[in-house]
Amino acid sequence: MSLKSYFPLEAWAAANADYTADVPRYPHVKIVPDVFTALSGVLWSVSYILMTTKAFKDKSYAMPIYCLCLNITWEAVYGFVYGPGPVNQIVFAQYMIVDIFLFWAIIKSARYQWRQSPLVADNLIWIIMFGCVFCTWLHLAIAATFIPHIGRQVVFFTAWPMAAIISLGSIAQILSRGHTGGHSMPIW
Repeated sequence: MSLKSYFPLEAWAAANADYTADVPRYPHVKIVPDVFTALSGVLWSVSYILMTTKAFKDKSYAMPIYCLCLNITWEAVYGFVYGPGPVNQIVFAQYMIVDIFLFWAIIKSARYQWRQSPLVADNLIWIIMFGCVFCTWLHLAIAATFIPHIGRQVVFFTAWPMAAIISLGSIAQILSRGHTGGHSMPIW
């Protein structure tokens, strides 16, 4: 198998060229997706910042570790490898910066949050690193599989399930912990 089948960069470039060259019937509406991307970028970033500040305050964290690994690697893959345009790439890069602070909050609160499991608490950095490597591979595999067939839509079709996983994972985390440390209503 060739490297091209693992990284369908030519198919991605063709999909982006088609999108850029496409002249819609009403050209003034072409900015709408970028506006919504920028708006969602601001709102998600506010949520991440609230999660980070609450995590340091409560010595707990809001976003489950596996969700954060999925999230930051999705942002890396679709922000830098398969960037769907400058606005999206800026927004995804901004997410990654805020995610680093979320990881820091997890690492700082691990000894409090995982005191019942010292093996996890002591090896959390390795767990996160493995999780990020695995999730990067997962996102690249999904991209390589679907970009030749659906092009730019792969970004959307991988983003919304992740948002659902983050939401459901956060609820499951609260239920399994038995407390709301790291969470608050403004975050939701």
